[in-house]
Amino acid sequence: MRKELLSLKKDISLISCKNNLVCVLIYGSILKDDYKADDLDVIIVVKKVDSTLNEIFKLFSNVFNKLDIHTYSQEEISQGLSFYSREFILEYLANEGMCIFGNNIFKNEFLNINAYQYKQSMLIRSIERIQMVRKKYFISSVGQDEKLKYLKKYFLRISKSILILENKENNDSLKNLTQEEVNQKLFTSGVLDFLIDSSHLNNLDDCFNLFDNISNVLTRCKKNIET
Repeated sequence: MRKELLSLKKDISLISCKNNLVCVLIYGSILKDDYKADDLDVIIVVKKVDSTLNEIFKLFSNVFNKLDIHTYSQEEISQGLSFYSREFILEYLANEGMCIFGNNIFKNEFLNINAYQYKQSMLIRSIERIQMVRKKYFISSVGQDEKLKYLKKYFLRISKSILILENKENNDSLKNLTQEEVNQKLFTSGVLDFLIDSSHLNNLDDCFNLFDNISNVLTRCKKNIET
């Protein structure tokens, strides 16, 4: 664990609003890319969302400049009001998140979902990601290299989701696969009727154009889930 996270874990146990905290969960690139990540993804679950939480937000902002923090009440989590693509995210938080305060309540929440809920949420999240990619490509002010990096990241994530939605693979079998290996599976499983040329993923415009094929497959997935 990075020293910043160790320090946060200790400091959270000392703040005055700690009795309002249910759990604090770290996730994302900081857990995968230990020394390169400069941002922090956090989910805070509390008994009550109120102004006393300013203290923990200040604590995080003193350590990291780039923060993505989501705050939920325990009631919102237990009643399923916490996020739209809930079941898919639950799996990620249950299996990949690092709890630095309290217990990871998402583990039990994930056990209560069924296959339809899981696939529906994965489909919703994939559609959301398509929109994120389009916004980044058309209106973002970042440079081309940064755009391409973003598009490639989400092309891999959406491609893996499609293989799961089409009942070709599962999370465990896909976890460590490269984009080239995923491309091969998309073709050999019949999800796509052509093999993606990996060189196209290294050109911004070509990479973006491939998302149209992915979008068409998601439309098919939606029909299959609903029938």
